Amino acid sequence: MIAFDLTSFSSDRSGIGKVAIAYSRAFESESKTLFYINSRTKYLIPNINRAREIWAPKLKFLLSLILIPAWVRIDSVTKIVFFNHRIPFFLPRNISVVIFVHDLVHKKYPETMKPLTRLLDKLFFERGCRRANRIICVSRRTAFELSEEFPDIVNQIVVIHPLIDGPKISSPTNHRRRNPRQKLVFLAIGSFEPRKNYRRLLSAFSSINIVGLEWELILIGANAWGGYSIQDSVKHSGLERRVVVKENVNEGELEKIFETSDCLIQASVYEGFGLPVLEAVRHSLPVIIADRGAPLEIVPDPVCCFDPTDIVSISTAIKKFIYLPKTDVFLARKNMTVRSDQLKWSDSLKAFREIIDE
Repeated sequence: MIAFDLTSFSSDRSGIGKVAIAYSRAFESESKTLFYINSRTKYLIPNINRAREIWAPKLKFLLSLILIPAWVRIDSVTKIVFFNHRIPFFLPRNISVVIFVHDLVHKKYPETMKPLTRLLDKLFFERGCRRANRIICVSRRTAFELSEEFPDIVNQIVVIHPLIDGPKISSPTNHRRRNPRQKLVFLAIGSFEPRKNYRRLLSAFSSINIVGLEWELILIGANAWGGYSIQDSVKHSGLERRVVVKENVNEGELEKIFETSDCLIQASVYEGFGLPVLEAVRHSLPVIIADRGAPLEIVPDPVCCFDPTDIVSISTAIKKFIYLPKTDVFLARKNMTVRSDQLKWSDSLKAFREIIDE
């Protein structure tokens, strides 16, 4: 019997949550699998064949530490998959453990993390990596950083890009064509927290003063932690009339926003993978991204790059896109359509199944 642990996920809004739910749905009705979930997750996987539930979502992590070691014994589990690296204590040694490592932000940028999350990673990360029989990294960059941190576990590491399926247009010609008199719509997606670099992004946009240019920046996310207010940052930048902040955006609304945007810009100082960039690829939307890190594995030749720690560099990349000739914008969209055909969810799922069947 193979178990999938989803006790940590209450929704599929976060990147990690989307990955966990996507892989789990591929196994939901198989007789050899069962799911450990919390009550807020069950509706996301409607065809579960077998499941055990935690009914106190606010205590889900603490309860999972107690219940999962008991459940695996009762259910005669031979392999268990954790979609993060926080595995419980006292798992039987004869059970094969598969974990996902999405990033090493607690090692690379600990100051950008919520204090409790940083503490939990400090307590559980190394232990989880050393206990795991297989470690799935969501990018080559993450795998490289992990192997540098723990060179003795490199043989357990495998890279599987989570190329989750999503809406895809048939041709870039379906998009509206922009011209110098149209309003340019920029899009940025990510939780409103320090690592996502919104303050620098807003400062970069505030420096753009091109006569006759109409533009709008749409920020989609949710307030994360640390008292950071995206609304205060927008007000401080003086861009209240040009920036639209949206929270709790559903899939239908997000689809419409992608279809009417001209460009996705991802300014994060650090990303383990970058699902918004993948979504942009699915929509043949040009991207402006940092000149380092995992998103370059999704789009090796973005329309523009920048140094995420340098406001001038970000501003320069934005202006470069603004002045791109119409033919170059069309070519960028066409290249994204080609790239979308190369990034197949079936490939990710096949690689994941091979790990499950080992």
